[in-house]
Amino acid sequence: MSARRGVVIASDFVAWAALHALTGYVAHRVPLERYERDGWLFRERVIERGGRLYADELQIRRWKHLLPDAGGWFAGGFPKAQLAASDPAYLERFVAETRRAELGHWLAMLSTPVFALWNPWWVLPIQAGYALATNGPCIVAQRYNRIRLRRVLDRSHRTEGGGVGQAGGVGQPGGVGADGGVGEGVRSAGGDGSTGGVGVPPRTRRASGTKRFSR
Repeated sequence: MSARRGVVIASDFVAWAALHALTGYVAHRVPLERYERDGWLFRERVIERGGRLYADELQIRRWKHLLPDAGGWFAGGFPKAQLAASDPAYLERFVAETRRAELGHWLAMLSTPVFALWNPWWVLPIQAGYALATNGPCIVAQRYNRIRLRRVLDRSHRTEGGGVGQAGGVGQPGGVGADGGVGEGVRSAGGDGSTGGVGVPPRTRRASGTKRFSR
Protein backbone atom coordinates (compact mmCIF):
# COMPACT_ATOMS: atom_id res chain seq x y z
CA MET A 1 0.00 0.00 0.00
CA SER A 2 1.38 3.37 -1.00
CA ALA A 3 1.66 6.20 1.49
CA ARG A 4 -0.91 8.22 -0.46
CA ARG A 5 -3.47 5.42 -0.37
CA GLY A 6 -2.92 5.02 3.35
CA VAL A 7 -3.61 8.71 3.85
CA VAL A 8 -6.80 8.44 1.78
CA ILE A 9 -8.07 5.49 3.81
CA ALA A 10 -7.26 7.24 7.09
CA SER A 11 -9.05 10.33 5.81
CA ASP A 12 -12.12 8.23 5.04
CA PHE A 13 -12.27 6.91 8.61
CA VAL A 14 -11.88 10.38 10.09
CA ALA A 15 -14.43 11.84 7.67
CA TRP A 16 -17.07 9.25 8.52
CA ALA A 17 -16.61 9.83 12.25
CA ALA A 18 -16.91 13.58 11.71
CA LEU A 19 -19.96 13.22 9.46
CA HIS A 20 -21.78 11.00 11.94
CA ALA A 21 -21.12 13.51 14.69
CA LEU A 22 -22.06 16.50 12.51
CA THR A 23 -25.30 15.05 11.15
CA GLY A 24 -26.26 13.88 14.62
CA TYR A 25 -25.66 17.37 15.96
CA VAL A 26 -27.68 18.96 13.15
CA ALA A 27 -30.63 16.69 13.94
CA HIS A 28 -30.15 17.44 17.63
CA ARG A 29 -30.38 21.20 17.05
CA VAL A 30 -33.70 21.02 15.23
CA PRO A 31 -36.47 22.15 17.66
CA LEU A 32 -38.50 19.35 19.20
CA GLU A 33 -41.70 20.81 17.73
CA ARG A 34 -40.51 19.82 14.26
CA TYR A 35 -40.51 16.18 15.33
CA GLU A 36 -43.92 16.09 16.95
CA ARG A 37 -45.72 14.94 13.81
CA ASP A 38 -45.00 12.54 11.00
CA GLY A 39 -44.07 14.33 7.80
CA TRP A 40 -43.42 12.73 4.43
CA LEU A 41 -40.15 11.20 5.61
CA PHE A 42 -41.40 9.71 8.85
CA ARG A 43 -44.92 8.55 8.07
CA GLU A 44 -45.62 4.83 8.08
CA ARG A 45 -45.65 3.14 4.68
CA VAL A 46 -47.98 0.37 3.57
CA ILE A 47 -45.00 -1.87 2.86
CA GLU A 48 -44.07 -1.76 6.56
CA ARG A 49 -47.31 -3.60 7.38
CA GLY A 50 -47.56 -2.28 10.90
CA GLY A 51 -43.99 -3.32 11.70
CA ARG A 52 -44.31 -6.87 10.39
CA LEU A 53 -41.78 -6.16 7.64
CA TYR A 54 -39.13 -5.55 10.30
CA ALA A 55 -40.22 -8.26 12.72
CA ASP A 56 -40.79 -11.05 10.21
CA GLU A 57 -38.67 -10.45 7.13
CA LEU A 58 -35.79 -8.52 8.73
CA GLN A 59 -35.91 -10.36 12.07
CA ILE A 60 -35.16 -7.17 13.98
CA ARG A 61 -35.58 -8.80 17.38
CA ARG A 62 -32.50 -10.92 16.75
CA TRP A 63 -30.06 -8.07 16.19
CA LYS A 64 -31.55 -4.86 17.59
CA HIS A 65 -29.63 -5.27 20.85
CA LEU A 66 -26.37 -4.86 18.94
CA LEU A 67 -27.13 -1.28 17.91
CA PRO A 68 -25.75 1.65 19.93
CA ASP A 69 -27.68 4.48 21.56
CA ALA A 70 -26.35 7.93 20.69
CA GLY A 71 -29.27 9.79 22.25
CA GLY A 72 -27.22 11.09 25.16
CA TRP A 73 -24.15 12.20 23.23
CA PHE A 74 -25.15 15.86 23.16
CA ALA A 75 -26.23 18.11 26.02
CA GLY A 76 -29.96 17.93 26.50
CA GLY A 77 -30.17 14.72 24.49
CA PHE A 78 -32.74 11.98 25.04
CA PRO A 79 -31.29 8.53 25.81
CA LYS A 80 -33.37 5.70 24.40
CA ALA A 81 -31.67 2.65 25.88
CA GLN A 82 -34.44 2.24 28.44
CA LEU A 83 -37.84 3.61 29.34
CA ALA A 84 -37.71 6.04 32.24
CA ALA A 85 -41.51 6.27 32.48
CA SER A 86 -44.66 4.82 30.95
CA ASP A 87 -46.99 7.80 30.86
CA PRO A 88 -48.31 8.97 27.48
CA ALA A 89 -46.44 12.31 27.60
CA TYR A 90 -43.09 10.54 27.99
CA LEU A 91 -43.88 8.00 25.27
CA GLU A 92 -44.92 10.81 22.91
CA ARG A 93 -41.52 12.40 23.52
CA PHE A 94 -39.87 9.05 22.87
CA VAL A 95 -41.72 8.79 19.55
CA ALA A 96 -40.59 12.31 18.61
CA GLU A 97 -37.00 11.38 19.40
CA THR A 98 -37.18 8.39 17.06
CA ARG A 99 -37.86 10.89 14.28
CA ARG A 100 -34.86 12.94 15.33
CA ALA A 101 -32.60 9.88 15.34
CA GLU A 102 -33.92 8.72 11.98
CA LEU A 103 -33.24 12.11 10.42
CA GLY A 104 -29.65 12.04 11.68
CA HIS A 105 -29.05 8.69 10.01
CA TRP A 106 -30.63 9.80 6.73
CA LEU A 107 -28.39 12.88 6.70
CA ALA A 108 -25.33 10.71 7.29
CA MET A 109 -26.24 8.47 4.36
CA LEU A 110 -26.83 11.45 2.10
CA SER A 111 -23.33 12.72 2.92
CA THR A 112 -21.71 9.92 0.92
CA PRO A 113 -20.96 12.06 -2.20
CA VAL A 114 -18.53 14.11 -0.09
CA PHE A 115 -16.03 11.26 -0.44
CA ALA A 116 -15.78 11.92 -4.18
CA LEU A 117 -13.64 14.93 -3.31
CA TRP A 118 -10.56 12.82 -2.54
CA ASN A 119 -11.39 9.22 -3.48
CA PRO A 120 -11.26 7.63 -6.93
CA TRP A 121 -14.67 7.05 -8.50
CA TRP A 122 -14.65 3.29 -7.91
CA VAL A 123 -14.49 3.83 -4.14
CA LEU A 124 -17.84 5.61 -4.03
CA PRO A 125 -19.96 2.41 -4.31
CA ILE A 126 -17.94 1.03 -1.39
CA GLN A 127 -18.61 4.16 0.63
CA ALA A 128 -22.31 3.97 -0.26
CA GLY A 129 -22.38 0.36 0.92
CA TYR A 130 -20.74 1.37 4.20
CA ALA A 131 -23.25 4.19 4.67
CA LEU A 132 -26.15 1.80 4.11
CA ALA A 133 -24.71 -0.88 6.40
CA THR A 134 -24.10 1.50 9.30
CA ASN A 135 -27.19 3.71 9.03
CA GLY A 136 -29.79 1.42 7.48
CA PRO A 137 -30.30 -0.84 10.53
CA CYS A 138 -30.61 2.21 12.79
CA ILE A 139 -33.26 3.75 10.53
CA VAL A 140 -35.14 0.45 10.53
CA ALA A 141 -35.00 0.30 14.32
CA GLN A 142 -36.31 3.84 14.74
CA ARG A 143 -39.22 3.18 12.41
CA TYR A 144 -40.02 -0.09 14.18
CA ASN A 145 -39.90 1.68 17.56
CA ARG A 146 -42.22 4.39 16.35
CA ILE A 147 -44.81 2.07 14.83
CA ARG A 148 -45.09 -0.02 17.97
CA LEU A 149 -45.11 2.88 20.41
CA ARG A 150 -47.71 4.71 18.36
CA ARG A 151 -49.90 1.63 18.58
CA VAL A 152 -49.55 1.57 22.37
CA LEU A 153 -50.33 5.29 22.56
CA ASP A 154 -53.33 5.01 20.25
CA ARG A 155 -54.80 2.31 22.45
CA SER A 156 -54.06 4.22 25.64
CA HIS A 157 -55.74 7.35 24.26
CA ARG A 158 -58.90 5.34 23.63
CA THR A 159 -59.17 4.30 27.27
CA GLU A 160 -61.00 6.39 29.84
CA GLY A 161 -57.92 7.08 31.92
CA GLY A 162 -55.52 7.37 29.00
CA GLY A 163 -52.82 5.68 31.06
CA VAL A 164 -50.39 3.42 29.29
CA GLY A 165 -49.82 1.38 32.42
CA GLN A 166 -53.53 0.49 32.66
CA ALA A 167 -54.75 -0.29 29.18
CA GLY A 168 -51.57 -0.97 27.30
CA GLY A 169 -48.76 -1.30 29.76
CA VAL A 170 -45.10 -1.53 29.03
CA GLY A 171 -44.34 -5.05 30.10
CA GLN A 172 -41.26 -7.15 30.52
CA PRO A 173 -37.68 -6.04 29.87
CA GLY A 174 -36.63 -5.93 26.26
CA GLY A 175 -39.01 -3.20 25.14
CA VAL A 176 -37.94 -0.13 23.24
CA GLY A 177 -34.30 -0.41 22.28
CA ALA A 178 -31.97 2.49 21.84
CA ASP A 179 -31.30 2.52 18.17
CA GLY A 180 -32.21 -1.09 18.58
CA GLY A 181 -35.96 -1.18 18.34
CA VAL A 182 -38.88 -2.09 20.53
CA GLY A 183 -38.49 -5.56 21.92
CA GLU A 184 -40.94 -7.94 23.46
CA GLY A 185 -41.90 -5.69 26.34
CA VAL A 186 -44.35 -3.21 24.80
CA ARG A 187 -47.71 -4.80 25.35
CA SER A 188 -51.29 -3.81 24.79
CA ALA A 189 -54.51 -5.76 24.89
CA GLY A 190 -55.56 -6.89 21.45
CA GLY A 191 -52.11 -6.58 19.80
CA ASP A 192 -50.47 -9.16 17.60
CA GLY A 193 -47.03 -10.11 18.83
CA SER A 194 -46.56 -12.74 16.14
CA THR A 195 -46.68 -10.11 13.41
CA GLY A 196 -44.29 -7.64 14.94
CA GLY A 197 -47.03 -5.53 16.46
CA VAL A 198 -47.77 -4.98 20.10
CA GLY A 199 -47.65 -8.28 21.96
CA VAL A 200 -50.67 -9.90 23.54
CA PRO A 201 -50.15 -10.54 27.25
CA PRO A 202 -52.15 -13.23 29.03
CA ARG A 203 -53.39 -10.47 31.30
CA THR A 204 -53.02 -6.70 31.37
CA ARG A 205 -49.88 -5.69 33.22
CA ARG A 206 -49.16 -2.41 34.95
CA ALA A 207 -45.85 -0.77 34.11
CA SER A 208 -43.75 0.03 37.14
CA GLY A 209 -40.26 1.38 37.55
CA THR A 210 -37.64 1.78 34.89
CA LYS A 211 -37.58 -0.88 32.22
CA ARG A 212 -34.23 -1.91 30.82
CA PHE A 213 -34.12 -2.18 27.07
CA SER A 214 -31.81 -3.72 24.52
CA ARG A 215 -29.28 -1.39 23.02
